[in-house]
Amino acid sequence: MPGARGAGVGRPGRHSLSAPPGASEGPGWHSLGTGSIPCPQGTLCDPPELFQGARRMAAAARLALLLLLGCVGLLRPVGGRYIGYCPPGWSYFYLSCLKYFSEPLSWDEAESRCEGFQEGAHLAWVENIHEAVTLRKVISYYQQVQPVWIGLQKNKESQTWQWSNGKEYRTDNEMPGNGARGGSCAALTHNSDFSVWSSDECSGKHPYVCKFYPLH
Repeated sequence: MPGARGAGVGRPGRHSLSAPPGASEGPGWHSLGTGSIPCPQGTLCDPPELFQGARRMAAAARLALLLLLGCVGLLRPVGGRYIGYCPPGWSYFYLSCLKYFSEPLSWDEAESRCEGFQEGAHLAWVENIHEAVTLRKVISYYQQVQPVWIGLQKNKESQTWQWSNGKEYRTDNEMPGNGARGGSCAALTHNSDFSVWSSDECSGKHPYVCKFYPLH
């Protein structure tokens, strides 16, 4: 209706949001047909931008919820426990899922078995010292004697150690290890309370731990 915006008149039967008494529509207010709404920092807003902002806030809220669920995992024992985003029987650390398997396999067999469980799954790789502690607890919950394969292998071409997910091994903030014992695959042993990896022959038969990100 011509001239209705300034007077705060909206569609019949609907409440109209208008500028405060004594304030004219100008910078800081914008009409949406049913009245005017305040805009950030005294500028005119484009309604689609408002809706886009709301969607971004909703997405951020969902991400914050997932992170909160992951942090809760740090406050609970990991042995045999899991939450909604990990399958039954899998333990969790932040947003990743871990599971110990007792069947002795070679390193290649174990890696192939992990890949078959879930898309993006591999023998467990370690991203920081906190995850290394969680991995040790997962293994110790089930046994404290046998070596356990993790997803670390020496690259045949570069002769450098590399995680099964393709990332280079780093000594500064990951699990410490000793690759001087021969062999091109890494296992955790009870000698170090499963906190330090040692090189071993890849053909050896050991239990193993798989890992994946459920949001992969």
